[in-house]
Amino acid sequence: MIDSCQICLSNLKELGNCFWQYTSDYNGYFGTSGSGKYEKWFNYLRPYYSPGENRWGQVSEGGTGLPVKKVKLLLCPSASSKFWSDESNGKTLVTQSAFIAWGIFPLNSMGWEVSGAGGSYGANSWAASIPSYTPVDRDKYWQNINVDGGENIPLLADCATVGGKPKLELDYSISPPEYDGHWYNGSLPTYNVTISIARFVLNRHTEGSNYLFMDLSARKVGLKENWTLKWSRTFNTSNRWTKAGGVEPDDWPVWMRDFKDY
Repeated sequence: MIDSCQICLSNLKELGNCFWQYTSDYNGYFGTSGSGKYEKWFNYLRPYYSPGENRWGQVSEGGTGLPVKKVKLLLCPSASSKFWSDESNGKTLVTQSAFIAWGIFPLNSMGWEVSGAGGSYGANSWAASIPSYTPVDRDKYWQNINVDGGENIPLLADCATVGGKPKLELDYSISPPEYDGHWYNGSLPTYNVTISIARFVLNRHTEGSNYLFMDLSARKVGLKENWTLKWSRTFNTSNRWTKAGGVEPDDWPVWMRDFKDY
């Protein structure tokens, strides 16, 4: 019997094929990672993983204006039944858990949301092309799939929301979660601010979570290994949360201390 970890890895590999098809059609470049719905990876990839269904959008924007179909490919089996959702009566955060999925969004509630969409994978926003609205940090974006060292550059992974953007310059952005599934509280960014590494530090697959890398390989990543990945072009993989950077066992939250060090 194939376990949920293997199914999850298979999903990521299939989504990797979609990224490959997309970048092949756009001279190696990824879509931008911005605040608009067409800048979200799960939307601009939709014609590739859900043939016959175009990107969602209002009719005036060239879309159908209808909710998209929920696609199992976007869901790890371990996180396929529990969603946090942005309900029409106000934002409601469900109980935090490593096994939570994002979606399903109401129609036209926010500019970036896609009605009907839901999943449990999130993109490394640094892999994307540079958003038109942000001149800062331009040197951090990978933009193109044809880069060296792709086996250590995250592209897509188990995630509590649609993506993340770990940034060494912001301490809370790279701080480990205080407990398993802790990706949001007053000290961490709200779900629509794409920076926290905590979104990816989810114990979904026995001391690890699954990743798709820039070279389109997929594998399980140890939870502490997250800090050694090359998130952006300028991300220091020997930062203070790594063995090379001098992290001590007691620096980690209690729930992570016995996990493998990297």
